[in-house]
Amino acid sequence: MIFNLPATVEDADLVILCEPAEEILETLGHIAPHLKAGCLVTDIAPSKAAVLARAAAVLPQSVSFVGGHPVLASWDAAAGEHPFRGATWCICAPPSAAPEAMRTMERLVRALGAQPFYIDAEEHDALVAGALHLTQLESLALLDILQ
Repeated sequence: MIFNLPATVEDADLVILCEPAEEILETLGHIAPHLKAGCLVTDIAPSKAAVLARAAAVLPQSVSFVGGHPVLASWDAAAGEHPFRGATWCICAPPSAAPEAMRTMERLVRALGAQPFYIDAEEHDALVAGALHLTQLESLALLDILQ
């Protein structure tokens, strides 16, 4: 898995991590020594606080990490719809993120057809957890009604 990561990221201006949050934590450690100064690293994991903490701990100060999470309203791939058009893209940035990294992140999100939504990582995680539990509560309530 990690044998080619250094070569993949060493000349990159932008690195987008698209894997489960637990794997992102590991990947950040593997790529950190190979990132060039000024690189922007982002992700699309649905949990942010742990990822931002790990990025702060392992990435060089010359690299900016800005967490991202696209929240898709609906998407019909069969109809040829673009998955991010109209989506809300949560952006969780630490105070250490370079202004240019923030501009790049916003341009990326808008280019994909999504709307940026700036949010604190802990608040984001609490809202996502609440949304996940809401569907479970709805299911339990339906089961209770059907009994």
